[in-house]
Amino acid sequence: STVQMRSSFATLETGVPGSSVLLEPTLRFALEGFGEVEICDRVAARVVAPLQASLDVMGGAVIGRAVKQVAITVTSRSPAILRGRFELQQSADWTIAPATAFAYELRRPGQTVRQTLEIELPAYASPGPYPLKVRLTADGRDQGVLRTTLVKPVEWVVVGPFARPPAGSLLQPENGVNFERWYTGANNSSVAWQLVSPAVYDVDGALDFDSLYEGRMAERCACALTVLESTGSETVQIETEGVERLQWNGIRLRLDEPLTVQDGRNTMLLRTCSQGNTWRLKVRLTDSHGDDIHTIDNDLSRLLEGFQAIRTAPTVSPQTAQRLVTVQISAPGAREVAVLG
Repeated sequence: STVQMRSSFATLETGVPGSSVLLEPTLRFALEGFGEVEICDRVAARVVAPLQASLDVMGGAVIGRAVKQVAITVTSRSPAILRGRFELQQSADWTIAPATAFAYELRRPGQTVRQTLEIELPAYASPGPYPLKVRLTADGRDQGVLRTTLVKPVEWVVVGPFARPPAGSLLQPENGVNFERWYTGANNSSVAWQLVSPAVYDVDGALDFDSLYEGRMAERCACALTVLESTGSETVQIETEGVERLQWNGIRLRLDEPLTVQDGRNTMLLRTCSQGNTWRLKVRLTDSHGDDIHTIDNDLSRLLEGFQAIRTAPTVSPQTAQRLVTVQISAPGAREVAVLG
């Protein structure tokens, strides 16, 4: 004879997610011509939360004023209907669409709801990590907080690759930044300053030179320049990855030396060279306690506005050369500066 079995759910006592329980299910039935049959088993089961949720940043780092998409996914594990909501806990000056809180209903195990959000940090947001938290509830009970981090990297314009210079020598751009000039790079190629595409930044904010410069060479070097604008003077610490040489406002500094940020625009010129199988450049600015600095603007689309040579193919032309120079003015009573010529 044939016995048809069907699965069903049994109500158990509430357990702590992550713990284990020992179940002893017993099945009794009668077989015609045989009699009563009893089947027993011992099953160790892990207690899981009634739902599974994730918070995922789509794409890489946050560049400039770009809108970043974040996906919230909630999946039911419960045989009962689940009704709840998830709510973002973020800084008040973030722009979030279409909303910051959503209700959901999951009617069966395995059913999933997904919500994509568009998040924009304020234009003046400094480089560094920005935590994002989402609180999740189900049937009126708190289910915990989902966490992720949006990373806004230091933005760079770069020129290279170059062959490694002899010890004690400089790369050509380290003698003076000229956005109009072509340089002789590795293998006698012609190279010029270029804005870095957002696709070349890793999710942790590092600049991936292996993606920027395709093709392998024994040793390669490049120069990277950024502009940092501050509304006041302060001393900051710098943490670096992949940096061999640093110029701050035109002055050579040791890599472990603190930076004196002046009121207004400050320039940082770095030399970076390939190291083994990876070539990455990363810079982090912190205060004396190791916390990220959030008082510095690094929006290169604004800070380098007018230097069209970076965006288009530059030509060598002494009459129209666009040079980036650092001017230090000592005039405590002055309120503005005009540059003529």
